[in-house]
Amino acid sequence: MYLLHGGGGAGQHLVRNVHARVAETCPTLSTRSHRNDRHGFASSDTFYSAQRPFLAARYVYRGAIAVVDAQHLLEQLAVAAPSAAQPEAASQLALADVVAVSKADLVGAPQLEAVREAVAAVHPGVRTVALARQGAVPAELTDIALQAERSEAASVGRWLSAYGAHRRLGRHAGVSPFVLELVMPPSRGQFSAAMHDIQARYDRGLLRIKGLVCFVGEAAPCVVHGVHRQLYPLEPLAQWPDECRNSRLVFIVRGLDPDEVADFASQALGQRQAHRPLSK
Repeated sequence: MYLLHGGGGAGQHLVRNVHARVAETCPTLSTRSHRNDRHGFASSDTFYSAQRPFLAARYVYRGAIAVVDAQHLLEQLAVAAPSAAQPEAASQLALADVVAVSKADLVGAPQLEAVREAVAAVHPGVRTVALARQGAVPAELTDIALQAERSEAASVGRWLSAYGAHRRLGRHAGVSPFVLELVMPPSRGQFSAAMHDIQARYDRGLLRIKGLVCFVGEAAPCVVHGVHRQLYPLEPLAQWPDECRNSRLVFIVRGLDPDEVADFASQALGQRQAHRPLSK
């Protein structure tokens, strides 16, 4: 299952073309086993809460696509006037595995670049794809590509590299990303208990948790995905995506003090000193 945020007419076109692309790339795989949901809620929280039992019994979550309007995104994020920001727009960007930009042909190159920069300010590691007015959906938006974004070592490594150890990450539309580097590997039991406590404490303020964790006694890491109170099953990697061998967790929070969240998370995960670039 993949979830489509926003979109309007562009979203409907994308839904049809994603199904066509899945059928083309995997002809033996029926699209009945894939669920593509384009919901009308401003925030996906309502959708997840209402549908979780039904979906969990029938589908495997593959990822989320956020469709943004190149003509209006800067206004929605209130780049020029932060007090007028629409928080739902930032929330959808934080949850996305890929961001699709519609109406890219109706704006000039400077505004399109400003849109990409605004997306990166909220979610630095997300892949951004401009949609053509006509034609097939880009390969980056297929079910196969979404799964790669979430679980393949190279994709996860590229995503984490956007949160470089010396990067100062800014607050945008009430959203603050930060990264914890865990210098002391936790045990699986310790990690599970810590994540339970962190997610129970901050819940709706945790828009996303993503990263790599290598447990005590293990050679390769696992990919971590979490949203609010939900922690998805860990996905083991065969190898590290880069030369760094420390576990790293990226937190994207809204309406919370990132310093306070980072301190609590560090203590819960048994880190005496966890390196983190914090939001300003």
